[in-house]
Amino acid sequence: MIFTVKNVGNTDIIYIHARRPGLPEYLLIGRAIDAHAGLQNRHIVLKLNQNLVLENLFVEMALSVRRNCIQNNSSLSLCCTNPDLLSILYLLKLDRFFEFYESEHDAFSRENRLVKRRLKAV
Repeated sequence: MIFTVKNVGNTDIIYIHARRPGLPEYLLIGRAIDAHAGLQNRHIVLKLNQNLVLENLFVEMALSVRRNCIQNNSSLSLCCTNPDLLSILYLLKLDRFFEFYESEHDAFSRENRLVKRRLKAV
């Protein structure tokens, strides 16, 4: 199983289970998110696997889905990222496009948004 979807009110939480999804998996995930984003005023949360390997395909999928969300007055946020993945997302400056949350509960209630911390290059 690549991903599962949980609907709670106007929020859709999409759990990505795959550790290293490829192009076909990202296309499936993107289509599922687009189907939920096609509904008006939805809040979509991507709950990432702690062992997820970040690739260009993920960033492309997330940014293309974000465009569809904006057209339908929906929002897309990410939660449950590990610190290494989070620092990469901040280095790519994706915090301008997405909100990051530490837990699923925080993302659902839209509280305790993770803010950019100082990153040190070692």
